[in-house]
This record gives sequence, C-alpha cells and structure tokens, in this order.
Amino acid sequence: MNLLYKLNEEIQSRHLSIDEKIRYIYLRLCEIFSFDTKWYYANYLNDYNTYRKIKNKYFNVKNIDEFEVVCHTIVPYIMEPLYRELVLVDLEIYESDSHTYASTIFQGKDYKLDLTGQSDLAYVKMGLMTKGFKPLMYAFDNEKDIIDMDRSLGFSLLSEEDYKTKLAINPNTTLFEKKLVVMDLFNNSKCLEYYSDARTFISKMDEIIGIDKQETGTFFSKDYNFHHLYFLPTEDKYFALSKDGKYKLSEVDEEKYESLSTLYHKTR
Repeated sequence: MNLLYKLNEEIQSRHLSIDEKIRYIYLRLCEIFSFDTKWYYANYLNDYNTYRKIKNKYFNVKNIDEFEVVCHTIVPYIMEPLYRELVLVDLEIYESDSHTYASTIFQGKDYKLDLTGQSDLAYVKMGLMTKGFKPLMYAFDNEKDIIDMDRSLGFSLLSEEDYKTKLAINPNTTLFEKKLVVMDLFNNSKCLEYYSDARTFISKMDEIIGIDKQETGTFFSKDYNFHHLYFLPTEDKYFALSKDGKYKLSEVDEEKYESLSTLYHKTR
C-alpha cells in the first residue's frame, strides 16, 4: 500500500483545513495500524532478537506491507513523513527507551499525538473517543469541538459513558448474559485481525458493561500464538479468545479451557 498516496487522495477530496488534516491522519492511522503484541511479550520469553527486530523495523510510507507497529516505529517512519508531506508541519518527536510519541500545534495549542500509549489504535476501531490526542500543557477544554470535527470528518466516536448509555444494559443482567453481549459486540467489530485490538476491545467492553468478577489470563506459545482465557466463577462459565483466521471470542467447556491453559505460557 502506498499510504502517502492513499491519504493524500482522501485529504484532497475533502478539502480539509490544517487542523482537520492533523486530526484526520491521526484517526486514519488508528484505523489502519495495530500494536504489535509480540514486542510486549518478547522480554517475557527472553527473546531479545524479536524485541530488537520489532523495535528497529523500518517502514516506508510509499510501500506499507505490514500493519503491526510499536511507538518506536510508527512515530518516526509513518507519522512524521505523513505530517511533513501532507500537512506541511514538522512533528516534535519525544523518544526514550520505553516510549516514543509526537507533538504539534493543533487549534493554537501544543498537542500530544500518542497513538500507542493510550490504546488509541484499538479505541478508534471500537468507536471510542481517543485518549492520546490531547494538549501537552492545558486542560482538555475543547472536547466538544473535537467531537464535532470528528463527525464532519466521518468519524462517530463515543465517550465511555455515552457508549454505556447506548448499550442500555439492564443492571439485573447476569455476568454470563453480559459476557454474551461483549462476545456479540466483539465478533461484529473491527478488532478481529490482531491480538492487541481484540484484547483491548474485550477488556474495555468488560469495563464499560460492568464485568469485574472474572479470572483472566493471556496465554501464548513461543511462536506468539496468543489466547486469552476467561472464567466466570460465579457462573461456572468459560470463554476463550483465539485466532482461526481472525480472532473470535466464544464460550468453551472446561476441558477445552484447561487444555489451552496448559499448552501456553501465561502472564497477566
């Protein structure tokens, strides 16, 4: 994919202002890319070769063929050239061993653009309002302006409270019934391709819907085949997030749950 050409075509057809371009590119990158979970767990397996390979991977915006990134790659190799070429602004890049993010002037203020630090790569796919796009030094006093801008750009992103209101979950609904709601929402979402999006979606939906009495764990093999297992002890119900082409959340029996949990490394 020639991402530079693709986003340039989209921006030119919309006749966007500079601020709108800044926000539009941020949201589109969240739709297109996903966090590379392997990097997060590489140290757990002492797999420093994988860790270094992911951290040092080079991306060319004119030839994108991989869509899993980390902060150290998406900021200098994807964000920076796109903003320079399409918005004609230079990003200020803040880099450390643990994290990398950028900033620029948006609506007259210094804004932080942190795609990965606040899970925005998944949140936008979920239809949730971003958290990493915010002023560096000022109170966030213009959320309504950004919501209005997003709508004009074709994005309908909701706050967590608005999402909860939209779902209208009955407070007397059992944990099992709530989990079935999460399962249905997830299996019809845009977060099925990569583990980071899938895991974030389910975790955030559990929080919004009010599922807090469960035992969970991420399990993975040495080739980074990920599963996330859920057990509702009060309901005696088991669930597994597993990939078969795409990720799917389903109810499983105890035998399947135990077989998955014994075959993989576990970390919370």
